[in-house]
Amino acid sequence: MTTEDYYLPKDAQSIIGVSASTLRNYTKDFERWLTTEATTTPRRFTPDDLRLFAFIRWRTLEKLETMDKVQAALDAGALDAFEWQVPQRPQPTTTAQDSEAGVLVPLESLRLHQALLNESQRREEQASAEA
Repeated sequence: MTTEDYYLPKDAQSIIGVSASTLRNYTKDFERWLTTEATTTPRRFTPDDLRLFAFIRWRTLEKLETMDKVQAALDAGALDAFEWQVPQRPQPTTTAQDSEAGVLVPLESLRLHQALLNESQRREEQASAEA
């Protein structure tokens, strides 16, 4: 992987929509499922690491599960069925007004929530089909 393939903690916070302390807790609590780059200093996250963080956030916020239940779900292979991809990296802006407006943070948050909504709808459809 090249340097461009990694995300800094600040980038991960913005994409996943969590605080720095929450990201640190995710990294500590779910170290076993993360890449080496995510657990060493300086921390760098791969797209797979970000997918794991999105999964954790979805399970804890949407399903109101505890960290122990999320870890059990990961052990059971639930991450394999989680459909989420890292949003494309934003193109550099050419104006100072755009970069200072914080336009990208809400867009990334919107993309994460859309992915979580799609995953939830897919699971509901799957449960209805099985019933």
